[in-house]
Amino acid sequence: MKVTSDAVFTVPAEKVWEALADFGAYPEWNPLVKSMEGNPEPQGSVQVTIAYPGADLLQGRAEVTGWVPPKYFSFTLRKGPAWWYQEEHIFRLKTRDDGKVVFYNEVYATGLSLRFGRKASSHRIRHSLDRMNEELKIRVEGPKA
Repeated sequence: MKVTSDAVFTVPAEKVWEALADFGAYPEWNPLVKSMEGNPEPQGSVQVTIAYPGADLLQGRAEVTGWVPPKYFSFTLRKGPAWWYQEEHIFRLKTRDDGKVVFYNEVYATGLSLRFGRKASSHRIRHSLDRMNEELKIRVEGPKA
């Protein structure tokens, strides 16, 4: 199952990346990724807590699958064995020709547990990605006037 959300920023990609790479500040603004600690280099690991509304916390050691500042960060987190449930989170930044920056926030979820609530999971993840994008926008651009 693939769930995506995106947001357009009027600030440079480096400023958006700075907020995404500041794991210690996540509890201040990020409604989805409540905490993240660790080494964000490829094949490294980070300790992550993800909070979807109406669901148990998804937390544990996540494998960093990509780290290319200031453009790309991805990690994989499991709930139980990989065959039961696994999510890969991908954060991508792309600067458009007009100078604006697009943040792509993606989750790829796999596993047998999806057979028991794919639609609800998809909705919950999409809502959470949208909220994270909104809060990230406020964090780097300030509140709407």
